[in-house]
Amino acid sequence: MNPIRKLRFEEIGVEGPVDFMTVDVQGEEFNLVSGAIAYLNANVKVMHIGTHTPHIESMLKSLLVEHAWKLKYEFPRETYHATPSGGVLFDDGIQCWTNPRFTA
Repeated sequence: MNPIRKLRFEEIGVEGPVDFMTVDVQGEEFNLVSGAIAYLNANVKVMHIGTHTPHIESMLKSLLVEHAWKLKYEFPRETYHATPSGGVLFDDGIQCWTNPRFTA
């Protein structure tokens, strides 16, 4: 098995701000976001994060609030929510954050 090579966001070469980014890295979401927070603050408008433990959900909230991100919506893992299309049981959680650096 070949190891996966890690890349920094800066190495990917995305030009200009990122309108929407989704993160689903199976338990490593806090490590990814905290390690790239300066890049995310400067370049990402909206971030949708799949979460995998209550502890990670809590750590992400603390980190992103500290960096002035705004929680748009959250569906914690293993919760049920009624929607206009019917009920949804979330196995993994979801957090959606907006970056006020890009809002008018």
